[in-house]
Amino acid sequence: MSRLSRWLGRGKKAGAGPPPSVPLPTKFARYKDLLAANSAILNLIADMQKKLAEGFLFDMHYVRTSTGDLSAHVSSLVGALIEMTGGRYRALEAAREAAEARMRERLSPPQVGPGPLGYPLESIPPGAFQAGGKAEKLGRLAAAGLSVPAGFVVTAWAQRLFFEVPGRLMMVSNQMDMLMFSDAAAEHYAKEFIAGGYSLSL
Repeated sequence: MSRLSRWLGRGKKAGAGPPPSVPLPTKFARYKDLLAANSAILNLIADMQKKLAEGFLFDMHYVRTSTGDLSAHVSSLVGALIEMTGGRYRALEAAREAAEARMRERLSPPQVGPGPLGYPLESIPPGAFQAGGKAEKLGRLAAAGLSVPAGFVVTAWAQRLFFEVPGRLMMVSNQMDMLMFSDAAAEHYAKEFIAGGYSLSL
């Protein structure tokens, strides 16, 4: 126990003044929290590295979920370190918050604003995020002269206008809940019900 007490108290700088006294049981509990958070962080990083090596498709839902989990564990680690050292590393919290804010800004979804309601595939302009990544890539292939089936894409702006009508989202959700995709007649009925009388007025 004396060896553990000395180890947990290491790192004091001469002349810095003693930090607030932290009871040994509290130090030990926070130390276990720190180890658990560190292990979780390493596991998340290892999982992402493994997926990257295997060619995993990093969609934004996965990226945002993983970075959110990572941020939570880093917060736990920093909080445990600050508490077990009597506040000696409090500056780390400000650095963590700044890093989290930058990460949140980079990963925030793009703002959907007024724009075209749709594009033919061959006319999708480069960088038109409102058309979606898959449609944009098909548009680039079509523009390059490669054989791509004729088609079009409805933009995120059109979807937003569609669902701004009160009750429409609940109506579509209810129809989808009742839909049996193995039943062609039921699928056709749901499509007709959603389309009939609910066309977008422009």
